[in-house]
Amino acid sequence: MQYGSLNTDPQFYNPDERDAESYVCATIYNYYDWWGWDAPPVNCYWDYTDASTISYLLDLQSTGTYADWVANWWVGDFHPSGSPDPGPYGHMWFYGIPNGEDISDNSVYTQTTNGGTQSSYETFNFIWTCSNGGRYWTGPGEWNTVNGITHSNIPEASPTPTFTPVNTNTMYGFIDDESPYLEVGMPFAWTGRTDLRQDGYSNPDNTNYCYIGFEAPSLFMLNDLPESSPTKQAWQFATDFYYESLLYGYNARERLDATSQYCYDCDFDSTPLYSGYWFRAFGYWWFSRIRALGNGNMYPA
Repeated sequence: MQYGSLNTDPQFYNPDERDAESYVCATIYNYYDWWGWDAPPVNCYWDYTDASTISYLLDLQSTGTYADWVANWWVGDFHPSGSPDPGPYGHMWFYGIPNGEDISDNSVYTQTTNGGTQSSYETFNFIWTCSNGGRYWTGPGEWNTVNGITHSNIPEASPTPTFTPVNTNTMYGFIDDESPYLEVGMPFAWTGRTDLRQDGYSNPDNTNYCYIGFEAPSLFMLNDLPESSPTKQAWQFATDFYYESLLYGYNARERLDATSQYCYDCDFDSTPLYSGYWFRAFGYWWFSRIRALGNGNMYPA
């Protein structure tokens, strides 16, 4: 499955970024289509990325009738819920098209797990949006403040920060312990689990789930990859990840390494995508990284 959308507010919307994301989704769709699977790929980018369509598809997939696993790629903008409760960000959302048909973490959880009564069939998830792959909590609604990760007070006009934030938060999702007791966090929503290994790349667990996403702001597809030489852009990382995953049958860890070799000439754990890098976004400096949760030995196909 390929999904994605952007905030269409003219203050933020970039049609060139939309074209790049559309290209990436179409390319990934074609890779899956070329290799041929019993359940065909579905590209929902933009026109079909909305709450009602997502709800229908996830509900259909939760039956297990059409496939016993689902691999998802999502690219675009993270949508803050508009309320900081539970902190530090509130519920984690995606933008839907048109704006207003947005997709929340607790609605995804309801569909993937049939209201918490079964295991999710969404076994592999690569979610390329801001914030939807990070550790932000120490308990339900409790968190440690980490400058550059849970918030930033460093204006983007300042020089690049020279310190490395230490994220002491340990949770990527939970069920809120206050009414209405909803599920929080996209990794939890898609997999139905709060116990995935925190570093599934270096230390995979034995679950049937792999969730890859960004802690703090993500790169746009047209952004240069930090410290890549010769310079590669984010869309090249994304498309190469899927191309050789399907061509050579690589699992997530192998593919992250091979794609990093292509973009950085080193393995994934030697890149700033793994260790973290400072990134300007929303008027401030943020410390971003890709986190691979769960079982890095899972396959995207």
